[in-house]
Amino acid sequence: MLREIVSETSIKVAFSPACNFRCEYCGGGRGRKGSPYPAAMEDYRATSLKSGRMLNTDEMTNCLRALATAGFKRIRPTGGEPTLNPEWDLLVERANEIGFSVDITTNGSRLNSYLDKKKKLPNGLSMVKVGLDTPDPIRYHEVNGGRGDLKDVERAIVRVLGLGMYVRLNTVLTRSGCGVETLKNMMEYSESLGVQQVQLLDLVYYPNYPSNDPEVLQNNKSYWENQFVSFNEFRKIFRQAYPNGNFSSTPGQFGVDFWKTTLPSGLVVTFKDSTSTMRDEKCFKCPVFCQEGRCLLRLGTDGNLTPCPDYRSELPDNFNVLDSVRDATFNKKINVLVDSLVNSKKTRTIEMFARVHGLKLPEKV
Repeated sequence: MLREIVSETSIKVAFSPACNFRCEYCGGGRGRKGSPYPAAMEDYRATSLKSGRMLNTDEMTNCLRALATAGFKRIRPTGGEPTLNPEWDLLVERANEIGFSVDITTNGSRLNSYLDKKKKLPNGLSMVKVGLDTPDPIRYHEVNGGRGDLKDVERAIVRVLGLGMYVRLNTVLTRSGCGVETLKNMMEYSESLGVQQVQLLDLVYYPNYPSNDPEVLQNNKSYWENQFVSFNEFRKIFRQAYPNGNFSSTPGQFGVDFWKTTLPSGLVVTFKDSTSTMRDEKCFKCPVFCQEGRCLLRLGTDGNLTPCPDYRSELPDNFNVLDSVRDATFNKKINVLVDSLVNSKKTRTIEMFARVHGLKLPEKV
């Protein structure tokens, strides 16, 4: 059981602390002026960027080797925008040599320039996941904070597909993007590009967002309340667009639930659903009590490893992988995190999450 849980648990590895987009649902670049932890959304550092601590490629490789010896099998490079790291491809290749399965999440804005220079993708990459929320160029700019060129990203996707790579579009589902026609447009657009999969991600609210500005915090809360769409509501709307689009649970997933259907074209549509989550006893006493529970580990650009979206480094199980390898405490500390995964049980938690943080849930949860 222990070995299975570890091998099924993926690790999000932040290759970069920055992002060149400013997406409306992402905390990466907004509300962090003066914050002690001004990293990008998926970079859960325990130290300020101002401290200057940033793992180089060799140090990050050493962290990955330690995690591989503990039994972990899959990493998911992210950031910020991972391709902003000039050695992101070297890290992918090293991770694969160590024995990891590697897929990368990117906004796609730098893939064309990379392919122009390298003519290929890094060895060992199993999937490219492109964050793309809308086929509408105007809305695309609105969502991304005026950043990026949709046509350029589309060209990059086609080129990546031409290299034989599996491509998935990641779409953060918001209420404004959950109409029948909007969903149909997104699916037809994805089919026209030739991608193999679209994954819809339910909107996540981060309770310990690193800002002290009351207006920013309230805006984040209001945005989630107005835009969060549960799987049950999404499924009803999706069936209006695709009456035969019956979702079934995806087997072998640790953490939150994933639901899957396949359209007649062969396009796979999945939905990440945080209505029910994996929790251990610590979770129910947690001062943060996140939306997604125990579903993966996160390695920051300073080497901090955490099982939680812990922006303020408030929680006790976090530790620095590189430091722990140097002082021979890695095995003891990783076992604490593994225990939290092994002892977790699936529980419906969305109502408790909303109650703890004073959030109003939509009626159709």
